[in-house]
Amino acid sequence: MNCATAFDRQNERTGIGVVVRDSDGEVLACCSQRLETTMSIKAANLLAIQKGIQFGVDCGFLLFVFELDDAEVIDWIKSGSHLDSKFGAILMEIKKLFDGPHGQLFRYVTKPANKAA
Repeated sequence: MNCATAFDRQNERTGIGVVVRDSDGEVLACCSQRLETTMSIKAANLLAIQKGIQFGVDCGFLLFVFELDDAEVIDWIKSGSHLDSKFGAILMEIKKLFDGPHGQLFRYVTKPANKAA
């Protein structure tokens, strides 16, 4: 699952994209959302992961391999840190979504490698 964000600061919009692929790279599902607001890159990346998890659960997937071009956000999720930061609510929601039968792996990829989302 690739999660990515895009920003249109002039029109105060944020875009979130999620692409789900199988192990052969074939696209299984995708979704996007436009938010009529701007936010920090970290907040948008966390929202993209939250959206990706919820989308994957709704599609019935049980194993998630997330690819994101933000190593710091991946570290926060893996370590459970920053729960008391301004990103804590989103991080706790991500943790709650994973408190089920879903396996997950987070992997850092470079921005060009994440362009599918």
